[in-house]
Amino acid sequence: QTKNIVPVTVDQIIETNAFFSDDTILTIAVLEAFLTNKDYEQSLKKYALNYLDYKPNFEPYFQRPFSPGFIRWAKGNEVGTSTGNGAMMRISPVGYLSSSIEELQENVISATIPSHNTKEALYGAETVAKIIFLARRGLKKEEILKELNINLEYKPFTKFNMTCQDTIN
Repeated sequence: QTKNIVPVTVDQIIETNAFFSDDTILTIAVLEAFLTNKDYEQSLKKYALNYLDYKPNFEPYFQRPFSPGFIRWAKGNEVGTSTGNGAMMRISPVGYLSSSIEELQENVISATIPSHNTKEALYGAETVAKIIFLARRGLKKEEILKELNINLEYKPFTKFNMTCQDTIN
């Protein structure tokens, strides 16, 4: 799924029309669950339902805070099977705060599978969390790329892509 890109210009660090996104909301949900040792699914659903009516005044990017599929998941009881990049966008607290790779992997799974129970989403979330984890331990970019067997490839950015697989592969 792609969207056309509209250039954004920035004149100051925090613009007067600054806003937080659905990914910001769910990052806080993951952070809270990690810090309080609470269930990730409950935390994600709580934050999603609390912010269902939130809508940044920033067209053309947001018509609603969350995708229709994510809203159905948050209101329901089934396991989500999204391949959307939201799993990667919200995982930073796990990478930043984990004290070991084992703790990281356990928390990536717990934070990801409730709404994004797909191998693409799990791979993307784990990769982002590991990049943050390794950077926090002082590894340089080249060392992280080698450690995770990542080959960077420049692809022209002409459309916004919202899937894990096309965001990081």
